[in-house]
Amino acid sequence: MGDAAHETQEVYVEVFIRKTFEENPRKGCEMLFRLYYRGLCTHAVRYVYSKEIAEDLVADVFYTFWNTRAFLSVTYSFRSFLFRSVRNRAYNYLMNEMKKTDDGIILVHVMKDNLVNRLPLKQAISEGIYGRIRPVIMIALLGSLGLLPAALSNGMGSEIQKTLAIMIVGGLLICMFLSFTVLPQIFYLAYRKSKKEKSS
Repeated sequence: MGDAAHETQEVYVEVFIRKTFEENPRKGCEMLFRLYYRGLCTHAVRYVYSKEIAEDLVADVFYTFWNTRAFLSVTYSFRSFLFRSVRNRAYNYLMNEMKKTDDGIILVHVMKDNLVNRLPLKQAISEGIYGRIRPVIMIALLGSLGLLPAALSNGMGSEIQKTLAIMIVGGLLICMFLSFTVLPQIFYLAYRKSKKEKSS
């Protein structure tokens, strides 16, 4: 009984918002902001694990919603549209953060710096790995934890969201594994080969 009443209330709210948008789009946006800002921030925090970043993402969604006049093209629920937009913005944010911190490149630079400091090759590699292991694991775990709710969701229309989240989490974990296993081996072999070529 409670669910039906809640759904009916949501329908009334949605109809009222649509009428407000027809009369005054600015008031409609203000109403959406007052109604959903807090809930959208809470939703975004589940993905990015930072209140400040979540607030920025939600503010950006509302800014884009108003500036592009996206409200004119919403044919279903405004609430669903906004929550989906925030979720997509959070995914994009996480993907951009992963691109910024390309752990493999940083690890190679650390190993090269160790060699410049006259450390033996194996020690340079092991100290490079040791120095980078914590930040890489933290990034992978935070990214994975942020996407865990999406990966485990079973709600209506969650198939695409679930698949995306699983792919991103898998990519994070595979990159972490490769950064500490395959990359040091490649660095070791490439360095030995270049040293042989220089000596011959």
